[in-house]
Amino acid sequence: MSTETLNQNAFELIGVGRTYATEAGGIDAVKNIDLVIGRGEYVVIVGPSGSGKSTLLQLMGMLDQPTRGHIKCAGEEVSALSEAELAEMRLHKVGFIFQQFNLIPTLTAQQNVEIAMFPTDLTKDAAKARAIKLLGQVGLADRADHYPSQLSGGEQQRVAIARALANEPEILLADEPTGNLDSTTSDEILTLLRGLNDEGLTLALITHDREIAESAPRTYVMRDGELNSQETLSEATGAINTAAL
Repeated sequence: MSTETLNQNAFELIGVGRTYATEAGGIDAVKNIDLVIGRGEYVVIVGPSGSGKSTLLQLMGMLDQPTRGHIKCAGEEVSALSEAELAEMRLHKVGFIFQQFNLIPTLTAQQNVEIAMFPTDLTKDAAKARAIKLLGQVGLADRADHYPSQLSGGEQQRVAIARALANEPEILLADEPTGNLDSTTSDEILTLLRGLNDEGLTLALITHDREIAESAPRTYVMRDGELNSQETLSEATGAINTAAL
């Protein structure tokens, strides 16, 4: 990997906004966001429901395009990319974890991980081997042949994490990854995610949970589509306490 590549930020957002058209007029879901996330950072964005957190994550993950402003992902200007190039970026640069797990109920845990590698040039045997390895990495080596309905919520989220890692992304985006889990299981999932970050994976996580926000090295508070920079844990904690979560 070149020095230039190593020095690239995971994300750079400049003046980013997203307006949705409705019969009543435009709604600004995200307003004038400036944000830089370096490679290997762990950043949490916290805020109440409807504050624009998920919209911001979708923009960062190239699942949606901003109405205004600029987004760079791994040094690439997102607006300059074709649909095919965007798909390639999503496939290889970014992994996604969602609150609802989004597993395919008719596939086993192993098959749910394998299917993420379908668009790549991996052979069937190579994809199977990688899926088994990833399930072992998240502590589910003995549950590979189980269907989602046979797994607990925490186990399903572990499968979702393994699937997000299938194509060796540089960046992991997590949207309320513990929202459907009990506190003990939430702690286990967060420990797993922090371990991945310790290994060099960039992690951007959104949540409405104060405790999760307080565990991060850098936290931002989002309210009414605006992002308030909180550079230290103590500053972030003070802002979260007034965020009416």
